[in-house]
Amino acid sequence: MALRDSEERFRQLAENIGAAFFMFEGHDGKRPGALSYVSPGFKKVWGFPTEALQEKPELWINSIHADDHERIVDHLWQLMQGQFAQEFRIVRMDMEIRWVHLRSFPVRDEAGLVYRIAAIAEDITERKRAEEQLAANAVQLQKTVDELRAIEEELRQSNDELSRARVELEERVIERTAELAAANRELQNQMNERARLENELLEIAENERRRIGFDLHDDLGQKLMGVSLLLKALETNLTHKRLPEADETRKVQSLIHQVINHTHNLAHCFSSLESEGEDLAELFGQLTANVRKTFRILARFRALGEIPSLPADTTLQLYKIAQESVSNSIKHGKAKQVSVLLARRGDELILRIKNDGVPFPVERGPSNRLGLRIMNYRAHLIGGTLEILPNGNSGTLVSCTLRCVNGQKNPRLKLNSIPSRQSRSQIAEPNCMQV
Repeated sequence: MALRDSEERFRQLAENIGAAFFMFEGHDGKRPGALSYVSPGFKKVWGFPTEALQEKPELWINSIHADDHERIVDHLWQLMQGQFAQEFRIVRMDMEIRWVHLRSFPVRDEAGLVYRIAAIAEDITERKRAEEQLAANAVQLQKTVDELRAIEEELRQSNDELSRARVELEERVIERTAELAAANRELQNQMNERARLENELLEIAENERRRIGFDLHDDLGQKLMGVSLLLKALETNLTHKRLPEADETRKVQSLIHQVINHTHNLAHCFSSLESEGEDLAELFGQLTANVRKTFRILARFRALGEIPSLPADTTLQLYKIAQESVSNSIKHGKAKQVSVLLARRGDELILRIKNDGVPFPVERGPSNRLGLRIMNYRAHLIGGTLEILPNGNSGTLVSCTLRCVNGQKNPRLKLNSIPSRQSRSQIAEPNCMQV
């Protein structure tokens, strides 16, 4: 009676836990005997319904993974002695592979004889996966430790080399710094010398231009005036004699008078040098007005935005750049229209001179002619950039850009003012085009 009560309690326990309980009867010492009971936990572990074991009692053995099957079968004799404790894999009904830990223990009667074998099987898949992950992590950790030790050893061995290399590098840096300082001083000297030479070049060019203006007015102009007076006398004499040559003489005298006027205008242009104290926009307006008057072409000036107040040398150089550009438009480009634009764009001041004449050849750099080189020098002296490009299929575009700071031009180099001389003939209109 007590034995039956014990078995009933065992059965209730087996049916209410997740592990699978087995009861085997009539063992022969090699095999556990017939399967007399299996708990509902068998389905949770093996995935097969418990009824399947009634038809195929060997199902639980046949479900063991092929890699573990032979080992488990060889140890089944331990099951009868209560010494079986093995971990193995099974292939469930849904073909999922799970790990199982199965152990056995004998059940004895009142006389102490083994009449039944009990076994319990637990699903240990998650534990095995955790162990495998820990093992893999341990291997990776050990690999990392070994690599770090190797790196540490390499670093220790190369430490002396790095120290020596650092000392050598510091010495080389000191030497190179000294060389660069010397080269910088030499470069600065060369830059100062170049600036001085550019300044002298501009001064020479301005003085030569002024001298040409004086020669045109005092020499060529006076001689042309003498020729005009002689022609006038000749024309008067021929008229009194009623000779037909008087009309031809009068035409020649008219042409000479035009040449005298043109020479007079050229003399004004060449002799003008100073523009200090004058507004740049006003100067450009006078420049285009004088071009219209002298050369009978369409010339206009526009100012866009708020034009900042500029130093006198900056105003002078921008005016000379515009003057030379307009001169080239007429002399080399044969232009019929010339426009001058002075615009403020952000912190930049832009001067653009556009014409409809012969386009400036791109393959010829602006340094190939003296006038263009001087324009570049002027832009360089005031910290500007000069660009000369074809204006589409007809004409040329000259652009000079300056950077301004707080409304003022950022000066780069001051051009020494060239002292003006009083013209011997008190030439007026000091702001016209250079030809």
